Amino acid sequence: MYSPSEVEKFLARNTDSWDFIKDVDKKDLIEQIHELGGNSFKTVPFVHQLASFLLGTHKESFLYYLFCGAGKSKIVLDILNYFFNNKKISKTLILVPYTITIESWVEQIKEHSNFTYLPLLGTTKQRWELIKNCNDYDLVGLSYPGLTAMIPYSITKIKNKKRILLDYEKLDEFSNYFDSIIYDEIHEIKGFQTIIFSICKYLSSKYKYKYGLTGTPTSRNLEDLWSQFYLIDGGETLGKTISFYRQAFFEQKKNYWGGYDYKINKDKKSLLMKIIKNISISYKDTEVFDLPEKINIKRYLLPTKQQTEFYKKAIEGIIEAKGDITLLDNSFVKLRQITSGFIKFISNEGEEVKIIFDENPKLNALLEILNEIGDEKLVVFNDYTITGDIICDKLKQEKIGYERLYGDTEDKYETMQRFLKEKDCRVYVVNSKSGAMSLNLQKAHYQVYFESPVSPIVREQSECRLYRLGQKHRVFIYDFILKDSIDEKILDFITEGKDIYAELFKNPKILIK
Repeated sequence: MYSPSEVEKFLARNTDSWDFIKDVDKKDLIEQIHELGGNSFKTVPFVHQLASFLLGTHKESFLYYLFCGAGKSKIVLDILNYFFNNKKISKTLILVPYTITIESWVEQIKEHSNFTYLPLLGTTKQRWELIKNCNDYDLVGLSYPGLTAMIPYSITKIKNKKRILLDYEKLDEFSNYFDSIIYDEIHEIKGFQTIIFSICKYLSSKYKYKYGLTGTPTSRNLEDLWSQFYLIDGGETLGKTISFYRQAFFEQKKNYWGGYDYKINKDKKSLLMKIIKNISISYKDTEVFDLPEKINIKRYLLPTKQQTEFYKKAIEGIIEAKGDITLLDNSFVKLRQITSGFIKFISNEGEEVKIIFDENPKLNALLEILNEIGDEKLVVFNDYTITGDIICDKLKQEKIGYERLYGDTEDKYETMQRFLKEKDCRVYVVNSKSGAMSLNLQKAHYQVYFESPVSPIVREQSECRLYRLGQKHRVFIYDFILKDSIDEKILDFITEGKDIYAELFKNPKILIK
């Protein structure tokens, strides 16, 4: 525990808010940039991009909480260009959530800069071989999972506390190739006890120039803010430890299991929002662009007799689970599967059983929408591999051209290009985990959630694949909802900014209320 006076002193210190820069006009911004020595922009920036560029050159380490499609990649490329031209940096590491995002940066770099770019792809051995020959490149792209795989580590427990031991010799070897770092979708580095956070924490300590990018609003998952800010400023904004941060801004609340969760102290929330503006800025899309209308449509569907029977049994399983975490998890997954037209489980004999239902209301609704929109392109989001199989089998049966993106897709970037460019490719079947934060699909303007992501963050990010800068048409977003099912509950929780899966383990009763 920290003394109350220590906490209060920390919270009472002066901080700078950069909100005023939102009201500065383009002429003033350009004048300020000229005073810095100017900068050559390969593509013409919007006013908010000029303002963001100016902040980045002033602060050297900064967090951009900008809405999806705001052009975050261009902003950071312009900042890097400025520091490159002024001999402040020479090689930058860009960390991204997924492999497809590494490849997506290729287009952004070509469009907005003259940098040379090396994507670190392949096996761990292949990535190390590539990095050892990266001297001819300005930027190097690597996914968070790829970075974790490149650094050996071990995990021990001391007094029931997990301790991560990194191979610092290998980590030093890796870090010495760079002098600056970009964290794309920094909210993906969530927990302070994760391996990726431990690795990134060490990398951040090595570099002066550090920038974090995300489209995720700061009003959600407030406990996760600490790790994001720590990577950028080493604890200057939110404290050197997670325990200090919790003590300063959170309250302990007893949960269903008899333990404790941390809830934001409502009296401290506004102060927290003020403090984080010292090294971050957030824009709403309405503050920047007049985007076309976004229309959300809930399409309610009646369950079949088969779905109703299986769903009733799954609910009974939740009641019988009586708070058992494993059983709760299994029951939750079953409920979602049933609404999508299948169920998968382990039999009493230990064999995996997969049942595809004879009738599927969601499949019928999908075909109806495809018929309604004619030749227009449609993006379908789903969460389960089997769901994707069911959708693709039906599209193939109906002779409807499609592409698919999921975890095992080898040529992820190519699938997106084929969907966008080939006229006969009408449908893009996308797994939410693989495509929610990495695709630019604004050429399409119809989107279906066969299964909605349970995370509000993933949901918002996935909606932004179509509804973003460059979209010229109204965007229609359909939710397929089996009446009186888990589908309805998921959307209710998302509306409240809550993840139903996370809430389930705080209070299992939410599924049977």
